[in-house]
Amino acid sequence: MTDEVSEYFHRQYEKSKVRVVPGHWPKFKSKKQVDLWIKLINSMVDDCFTQYLECPRCKNEDIREEQNYCQICGFNLKERNKERGK
Repeated sequence: MTDEVSEYFHRQYEKSKVRVVPGHWPKFKSKKQVDLWIKLINSMVDDCFTQYLECPRCKNEDIREEQNYCQICGFNLKERNKERGK
């Protein structure tokens, strides 16, 4: 890894919300690889801690909390949450 890419990685890593044990970082060849890795690692952690809901109509279990509609059947989850006072 060049000094320029290493410095860029450390700047981006400090902005990231995820920490990885030093020595377990890839050997990046470019800033683009750094950006991709940071995006991927943040996305993986977000997915692990995102609470998913189940659609009451079709039982789709891949619905994130912030979604208002089921992507499978179109059920309006926002209206259901209003009825429940959420």
